[in-house]
Amino acid sequence: MISFPDNYFDTETRCRFTIGKMMKSNWAAQLEVLELLKEVCARHNILFFAGFGTLIGAVRHKGFIPWDDDIDVIMKRPDYMRFLSVARQELPSEFKILSMYYEEQWNGSFSRITNTDSVSVKPEHLARYHGCPFIVGIDIFPVDYYPKTSQEQTLQWALLEVVKKNINYCDELLEMEDPESEVAQICREGLTRGLELQYEYLGITVDVGGSIENIRNQLFRVYDKICMMYQEEECEEVVSFQANLSHLAGRWKKEWFDRSIPMGFDVTWVPVPMEYNKVLRATFGDYRNPVYNRGGHDYPYYKKQIASLGERCVWIPEDGLEAGEYNELPDWEQVREEGTLSPVPEEWQQLLQSSRKAVLYVTSLMGLLRGEEAYLKKLRSALKAFGQRRDIVLWWIPCETQNCLYREHNPVLFDNFASLCREYQNSGWGIYDDSGNYARAVVCTDVMYGDYGEIYELYRQSGKPVLIQDEAI
Repeated sequence: MISFPDNYFDTETRCRFTIGKMMKSNWAAQLEVLELLKEVCARHNILFFAGFGTLIGAVRHKGFIPWDDDIDVIMKRPDYMRFLSVARQELPSEFKILSMYYEEQWNGSFSRITNTDSVSVKPEHLARYHGCPFIVGIDIFPVDYYPKTSQEQTLQWALLEVVKKNINYCDELLEMEDPESEVAQICREGLTRGLELQYEYLGITVDVGGSIENIRNQLFRVYDKICMMYQEEECEEVVSFQANLSHLAGRWKKEWFDRSIPMGFDVTWVPVPMEYNKVLRATFGDYRNPVYNRGGHDYPYYKKQIASLGERCVWIPEDGLEAGEYNELPDWEQVREEGTLSPVPEEWQQLLQSSRKAVLYVTSLMGLLRGEEAYLKKLRSALKAFGQRRDIVLWWIPCETQNCLYREHNPVLFDNFASLCREYQNSGWGIYDDSGNYARAVVCTDVMYGDYGEIYELYRQSGKPVLIQDEAI
């Protein structure tokens, strides 16, 4: 089992979002499942990567996105199929493998492994998963090789659309309360025509003698075959086909996934693509700027599991359904009033009363954890360069590291950061502000430079210039 600091499970606020104790337990349980996945993949030389929201979390937050509640990973198609072939023998017996190749009723073109198939408050289960009674798991998405020419791409997409339409007919029939209704009959006729068209294009028959679930499962397998039409040697890109989407979930250069590198994630690590920055920019654009949403499902996911228990639910998790509130930023007028009324130390006033521009330099804990010594080197260079200029006053707000959970994992990094803070204070390069009074800093400075975060959000409201530093330079 993973070792967690005692205060890991405390309710806290990150990026203005409140994370409750039960969500912390859920995160911890998912990390335990992740550890098992890493062990299985290492034994079989299977390459996998943090994907989608989990990759953003690893790079931007050094852990879960605060308003996220699950883990996504991706595997190149050969690794994905190899994992499914060994998963049942390798994973604990109580685990479930939800995949079109294992579960006829599974409705998805990806797979999921879960630690159990039912909510459990058994002491041994709660002890193993840090107090989380819910079904937790990891979504595993295959990525496939994408043809080079637009003609081949168009053809592959058209074939997928034919199969997806037939899958949708099955979904509609399964949702209908009256299978003998006129609408259901029309839907069945549409499915029949769709299967005939599918045979005409693909030459693949579907056994229609079984249940609708069985027909749908066969269709998902056909969908998967179309995804696997092309091989690595004839392609330059990989993509993520997802049957529930009308577009590609991702399109990337195949060499970006040639190997993985470990990246810190909460109290453990995840493998990320060697070109993770290119992957994220190709998928999300400017991923460094947080967008406050909760993915494609209700948050927290486990409220559906509680509801499914009905009268059998004799237990309600502490703050389990109430956590996840945003702490709204004050509006600019409130910030300006608070900042204007806050006293400024006399020695700072002397600097600010000169004709020089005041530059607010903001460094984040995530930047420090992500870049480590390279970030410190960049930080030292920036502080020295700003401090030696006579036309500006540098106002530095360093990240708070005193109570950081990661200190014990890299004490040298934090000692070096503290040494740099002392050097800056003693050098007279500018203002050192660890007061936590962000409103005063925003009001008293002319421009902001540095990392994303709460101060960035406040500064945007002020209308004054903002420049985000590139940590890679």
